[in-house]
Formats: sequence, C-alpha cells, structure tokens
Amino acid sequence: MYVQGQNQIDKFWIYADRQLRGPQFDVTKLYVFSQAILKGLKIVWIPLDEKKDKPQAIFEGLNDKGMQLSAIELLCSYLFTPLIDTVTKHHENIHNEKWLKSIKKVGNEGDFEFYLRNLFSINKPKMIGKGRKLYTNFKNNNKELSKQKAYDTINEIAENIDLFNQIIKPQDPKYKHPMTEINTILIKIKQTDMSSSIPFILAILKEQKGGKITDVDAIAILNILMILLVRRKVCGVATNMYDVFFPSLLNKIINEPDKIKAFKDQILKEELWVSDQEFKDSLINKSLYKQTESEFVRLILQEVDKKMQSHGQFPDYSSINTIEHVMPQTLNDEWKTYLGDEANDLSLERITNSIGNLCLISGKANSSIQQDSFETKKIRYTEVSALTRDLKGRTGKWNMQAIKIRSEYLAEKALEIWSWN
Repeated sequence: MYVQGQNQIDKFWIYADRQLRGPQFDVTKLYVFSQAILKGLKIVWIPLDEKKDKPQAIFEGLNDKGMQLSAIELLCSYLFTPLIDTVTKHHENIHNEKWLKSIKKVGNEGDFEFYLRNLFSINKPKMIGKGRKLYTNFKNNNKELSKQKAYDTINEIAENIDLFNQIIKPQDPKYKHPMTEINTILIKIKQTDMSSSIPFILAILKEQKGGKITDVDAIAILNILMILLVRRKVCGVATNMYDVFFPSLLNKIINEPDKIKAFKDQILKEELWVSDQEFKDSLINKSLYKQTESEFVRLILQEVDKKMQSHGQFPDYSSINTIEHVMPQTLNDEWKTYLGDEANDLSLERITNSIGNLCLISGKANSSIQQDSFETKKIRYTEVSALTRDLKGRTGKWNMQAIKIRSEYLAEKALEIWSWN
C-alpha cells in the first residue's frame, strides 16, 4: 500500500500540483517554474560493482556534500539496503506497511526519532543522542547488517509503537494501556515530565507484554518509579544521572526473583532516593509552583486533595483544574496593608509559591477572586475540593506563618501518598 504525502518527493508533488492549479499561476510563472525544475534538478546515476563498492558509504559521502539527510532518512536507507529485492519488490511493501505507518502512528519524523532513541537505548549504557548520533550508534552496533537483522529491527520498531504511545499519550483514549491501574500510573509519570525514564518504562511494558514480568510486578515497579520521580522533582535534585541510570536498569533486575526489591536496591545503590525529611522540608520551604510546571503542581495538589477527602469520593478534577494562590502572587494595596512588613520580606515570593498557599478551583472562579481578601476568598471557595474546605475552616490572619503551618500539614499528607510502604 502506497501512502501518499509521506516523503519529500510526495510533498513536492502536492506543493507543485497546488501551485499549478492556482488561479494566480499564469504562463510566465509556468515558464519560470519549468526552468527551475529542468535546470535545477539533477539526477545522478552511479553504476556500482557489488563486489567492491559499498552503496551506503557512497550514499553518505554524497549526502555530506549537499543538504544533509536526517537521521531517520539515513537509518531508513541503511535498514532497507539488505532487503531490496528488484524482482519481488517485497521491500516496498515493508517500507509502506511498517516503516511509513510507524512514523504516521507516532506523529511525525521528529517524534519518530524520539521513539527510536528510547527504543534503541534499552539495555544500553546511556541514552542515545539526538540527530545523527542515533544513526551512527545503530550503524556502529550493526556494521554487518544482515537481511534477517534488518527485518527483525523494522518489526521491533513497528511492534512497540503502541507501547510508546501508551507512555507519552496516556490520557488519549486511543492510546490508553489496557490495564486501568497501569494507565493511571503512566498519566502521573507523564505529569512529572521526566522523559529520561522512558527507556526503562518501555522496557518494562515490553517484558510485561511478553510475559517475563507479571502484571503485579509491572504495577509495583511503575508505582515505585513514579514515587521516585515525584520526590526527586519536588526536592529539585539533579537529573543528569537519569540518562545513564534508566536505559540499562532492566538488565539489572529482570533475572532477580524479587524484581521489586531489586529495583529498590538499585535506587539506593545509586543514591537516588530522597529521605522523608528531605521531601517534607522541600514541600514546606521550597516553591512548588512554577508556571512552566503546572501539570506537575496539579498532580501534587490533586493527589493531596484525594488523600484529604473523608469519604473517598473524589470531585471531577477536570472542572477544578486551575491552581489558585490564596495569597496573590502580585499584591495589591489592600494585601500590602494587610501583611504589613511581610509585604517586603525577601522570602515572601518563595512562601507564596509553596504548597501551603495553593489549592484547586475552577478557572472562572480563579479569574474573579484573584486579588480578593482572605476572608472573602474563604466565603467564595466551594466545598467541592478538600483543599478549599481546609482553607474555609482556617481562622486568623493569612500570613507567612499561616502558610508555613498549612505547608507542614499538607507535607504530612504527601509523605503518606508518595511512600514505598
């Protein structure tokens, strides 16, 4: 099956057809267009000796002298060279049905490169680099690429696209993992924005699908991973080690009788775990809210809100998905007078963005009460969210000390949620 519009020649054909059929295209423009094609387009035919010449090396050499091909285009050429059959043309069917459909399934060529980097990084010492590093890495590891290896690689790429989409698009109904519990964890991991863990997650899902990891172990391992990522992100610790830790991690636990314990042992061995005290102190004393990290902040607040719900019945968080600062980020004159000297405190911004000053409300409500006083906000907050119910029950002045006290209370809840036990 030929898929139109999936390569540069197709795209040029569509562009040219659209231009030629346009009402603005007269004879003069047609002549200029034809001259550009006839004089600017060159086709080079290079006869090769199959016993002496290496087509891929010549192809790469010519490419380096002109507009460089992408890593995906180079990899495609390298993978399909052993498969070319001028009689059956079977390679064309493989290219259309597996390669092109895989690109389309994951999104575009950039998304496809990201997918291949993660897939090929599994069980490697570190994450494979971007661009041509991807192609070079594969070529160096497969210098004598056999027909069978090429075919197996293309099949592996096609077969694992769905698993990759389950990781990067877990909230899309089309890509939900069939197990609800795993899909829920994948959504939370996605909200941490820690994409460096994808090779490990992909490896776990592959082994689960193949039956080498049980559903119970897969759920437990992914949950531990999510807890680790949340704790480390809240504490703001460096992530540079992730590119080395996660790609090779599966190999270190897959053959262990207790894979969950083996995973925890690896985390402790590499000193990646953050203690309860570090986690609690960060929630109390650091800014949780960052405008660029709204999904992660929303995750923290939603999970804490669920923990605080007395009857285990949760609200529709899609309707209360706006992060509200009780004490506004920008103080008006009324709030400055209310706070007194604290309005000029150098640590006020950090305290304002800490968990104790945050809750979840609707976008409409957030727009209408931004600069309202604390007492007015308490009246206008609804009973739907446990976080806002907690605020409605608090008395006294809403100042830095009050925020810190609430941060300590919410941090205790967070410790219960994101715990190995």
